[in-house]
Amino acid sequence: MSVIKIIIFSVVLFIVFTAVLIFAIPSVRQGVLAGKSKEEATGEGVIQEKKMTPDEEEKDRIIKMLKEKEKELAKREETIVVQEKRISSLREEVESLKKTVEVYQDNIEQYVVKIDESKGKNLKKLAEVFSKMAAEDASQIIANLSDTTVVSIFAFMKDRSSARLLGTYSQISEDSSLRAAHLSEMMKQVIIK
Repeated sequence: MSVIKIIIFSVVLFIVFTAVLIFAIPSVRQGVLAGKSKEEATGEGVIQEKKMTPDEEEKDRIIKMLKEKEKELAKREETIVVQEKRISSLREEVESLKKTVEVYQDNIEQYVVKIDESKGKNLKKLAEVFSKMAAEDASQIIANLSDTTVVSIFAFMKDRSSARLLGTYSQISEDSSLRAAHLSEMMKQVIIK
């Protein structure tokens, strides 16, 4: 924002100096008031024998310097505009990436099984019950439970017991075999809080 203020200040300063110079040099002032161009009023472009006074030379030097500064400020303004467009583009890209990350997080959340402490006690009891049952009987019950419930129970069972139960369940049918594979994948995603 401060660069824009500098640009505006410099342009205003240029205009003020130009106005002062036009009205400070009598021949230019009379020519401007008469509707003549600066060249006609000052006799520029016409070979003059009269040399510029030190004041006129200083004014001419200031005008040239102001024109150079004006060009420099215009270049800076162009650079700022380009940079602002780039920043805007990057912001849009970041927002797009944020949305993509949120979608991936939502997809991951679908496959993560979270077990709270409050449910943990009950699941431990269920795991003990399933571990003591015959694998064939427990497999019939597993067939009617949700995937999340089964995976949560397996999380609290000893590896040997859950492996035995999962193996028996997978032999019931082709569908149960596919579900057993899916349950195995889900068991990798269990988080106990």
